[in-house]
Amino acid sequence: MSEGNQVKKGPAMISDRDIYRSAAVMIRRYGDGAALEAGSRGDSLLDTGDIEGYGTWLQIVRAIRQLQRTSPTDGDMVH
Repeated sequence: MSEGNQVKKGPAMISDRDIYRSAAVMIRRYGDGAALEAGSRGDSLLDTGDIEGYGTWLQIVRAIRQLQRTSPTDGDMVH
């Protein structure tokens, strides 16, 4: 393969651990406004056509909401 050729790779898979780690950082930094800030970042990426980036931020928003819940919702298991 010559130096100028590059192999295109598919979308990077982000682990649940990294999603929740990012959510925790957003909560520490933005508190109750973390989900709104994460959503805004996702929207900015969507505006530029970055669907994968938008999807990642959507996952982070969901994780933030889950981490900030104070009581279980229907269907949640309680230990």
